[in-house]
Amino acid sequence: MKNGDRPINPVFEIPDDLSSNLTGKDVIGLTKREYFAAMAMQGILGNNRELDSLGGSPIKISQHCIEMADILLFELEKTKSE
Repeated sequence: MKNGDRPINPVFEIPDDLSSNLTGKDVIGLTKREYFAAMAMQGILGNNRELDSLGGSPIKISQHCIEMADILLFELEKTKSE
């Protein structure tokens, strides 16, 4: 599982069959990528200058936030290997 796909606050989903063991596939929750994109969006929506620079378009804002999240995850991976 890539770092960006890991949940920020993992929650273990309880299987219907309680006698089965939990596996990594049972972890649910917002991914780090989704969380970072949401945090970027929160900052942009609270900053009129940034909103204006993106033209106020919800599509452009969303794309920009996802791009920022991906860049952050990429940079975090680089610092792990240094």
